[in-house]
Amino acid sequence: MAYSVNFLTTRAECDAALKQAGDIRERLDFRLTVFSRSQDLRADSAGDITANLAVANAQITALTAIIPTLPAESQPERELEKRKYERERDALLDRQQAVGSVALLSRELEVVLITLQLAEVDAYLGVVNAHKATLAA
Repeated sequence: MAYSVNFLTTRAECDAALKQAGDIRERLDFRLTVFSRSQDLRADSAGDITANLAVANAQITALTAIIPTLPAESQPERELEKRKYERERDALLDRQQAVGSVALLSRELEVVLITLQLAEVDAYLGVVNAHKATLAA
């Protein structure tokens, strides 16, 4: 983007613009650190949730197939076990919405957007510094 640096007529104005942009850059750097860490945690969490969902679904499938073949006295115990895995699966699906794949993608987008903002702030700093160098001390 073409910035109107010609309106900065003194080195002090340039310094003020650089300070303001530096503050913005510091906030963006901090946000990038936070979102990157959060992204790492969510990636781990999304992988854990996916693995645990696979285990719960496998247990439910196995118990669904086995229960009808068991003696009548063993069926209630296995039905309880199956319901436990169904509750676990439902809880994992709820958690997946909050901190799983969708949340991970959202964090990835935030990291990309912050990275783009940082690049633009760096370009701005370069333009202002170059203009400042042309002004008399």
